[in-house]
Amino acid sequence: MEVEAEEMAIFPGMEELSALLYVNQWQKEGRYDVIVLDCAPTGESLRFVAMPTTMKWYMQHVFPVQRGLLKAVRPIANRVAPFELPPDSYFAAVKDLFDKIEGIDEALEDPRVTSVRLVTNAEKMVVRETQRAFVYFSLHGLTVDQVLVNRVLPADVADPFFRGWRHTQEKFLKEIEAYFAPVPMRCVPLFRHEVLGLAAIRELAREMFPAARTRPP
Repeated sequence: MEVEAEEMAIFPGMEELSALLYVNQWQKEGRYDVIVLDCAPTGESLRFVAMPTTMKWYMQHVFPVQRGLLKAVRPIANRVAPFELPPDSYFAAVKDLFDKIEGIDEALEDPRVTSVRLVTNAEKMVVRETQRAFVYFSLHGLTVDQVLVNRVLPADVADPFFRGWRHTQEKFLKEIEAYFAPVPMRCVPLFRHEVLGLAAIRELAREMFPAARTRPP
């Protein structure tokens, strides 16, 4: 019951909205040189991208009419209605919330400020989902500057058991490179262990960015 109560207390979109609030605040303050936002599966990422546009449309087209109408009918409606209409402080809170994320859409669409890096696997369903995400991000004006293909079988894996997987991966690697060109593609090999901890992350970074190997630590 505790898990259910916690899930019921989280309204849809609240996590994305909270992330937008923090990102917009830090971006305006210039608190960090780089902000990395690790988005969850594609559906949540798309909600994150669409939310600023949705709220902006609501504030421009619906909010003023709704606030003005309720302000006019509230004194009479509260006398006869079985429930009390929301006070104007409710609309003031909504306006204050929008003011805190206002401008985040411009920051997200500015390629000098924001870029998107898609992470996929060389598998049919995952590639199709990544292609849909690429189109969606592009329609919203975000710049995708790299595609990362995760868990690619290393060249030294010669076991016949993986022959079918290698053939499938080679097929979809060619498709990914052709579809997303000229967006650069990088391949991340399948490691012998789960990528957990700072040492494993450094190992992953060396594989992703070979030029960094020659730099002093």
